[in-house]
Amino acid sequence: MVFTNRIDANTPPAGWTESPETDTFLWGKDDQLVAHNLPFEMTMIARSSSSGFRTETNFFVAYALWLQGWIAPSGLLSQNIVGYVKLPALVPCEPAEADGSPEELIASYEMFPDPEIVEMGGDFLRYFWPSSNTVVIEASYDLESWSDVVQMVGHGGTTTWNSAQSLDVFGSYFRIGLIAMRALSDNQALPLSDSRSTAYVFQRWTPEGMIVSGPGGDRLLPTEGKHSGFWCLPILLAP
Repeated sequence: MVFTNRIDANTPPAGWTESPETDTFLWGKDDQLVAHNLPFEMTMIARSSSSGFRTETNFFVAYALWLQGWIAPSGLLSQNIVGYVKLPALVPCEPAEADGSPEELIASYEMFPDPEIVEMGGDFLRYFWPSSNTVVIEASYDLESWSDVVQMVGHGGTTTWNSAQSLDVFGSYFRIGLIAMRALSDNQALPLSDSRSTAYVFQRWTPEGMIVSGPGGDRLLPTEGKHSGFWCLPILLAP
C-alpha cells in the first residue's frame, strides 16, 4: 500500500520479506508455493513521520491458492487461483491534505464463502454452499488429526449426506473442504490424483495487469476490474 514517509514498521513473519521503499508498505511471500497452516493471520504495523491521514483505495493484496484435494485429470487445465484486491486504507499525509477520515477504518473482502455444516444427526450431515460444488467431508476425534470420510457433489443450497454407518464411527468432529466450485461428478467417491504439477507463479503487478511466469514463460493477465481481479491459471501436469 502507499504509505508516505514511512519511518518504522514491525518485522514480517518467517518466510516473508519487507520492501525497503519508504513511500510504500509491502510484504511479499518468499516462496509462493509453500503453504501456510490454516487459519493464517498476520498483522502489519507501520509508522509515518506525517501527522495527517486520508482515505484512499490503495491497499493491494495479491493472492494464489489451491482448492483442497484438487482432482487432477490429465492434460492442461486450470488448477490454481490467483488474483488481487484493492481495499480502502488510511494513507499518511500532511495535515493540510487530510480529509477528515475517522482514525479507524476496517475493510474486508470475501473471495467465496466456506461450505457450512448446518445440521448433523446420527447418520446424516447437511451442509450449505450457494452453487454447484464438490466437497470432501473430513472427521476427527481430537481436532488435530483429520481423515477423509467421503467426497461428494452438491448442486447449490443445502446438500445432505446419508451415511451407511453412524457418524460416531468416523469421528467426534466434522468439517467440510471445498474441492471445486462445480460438480465434478455424480459419484460420492472420487479418486484423488498424485500427479505432480508446475504452476504459474505471480511475479509483479503492472498498471496493465498481473505478470506471471511458468512453463510457457512470462504472461500478462490483464486487469479485470477497477478494484479486483480473479483468474484460474493454466498448469502443466507432469506424468
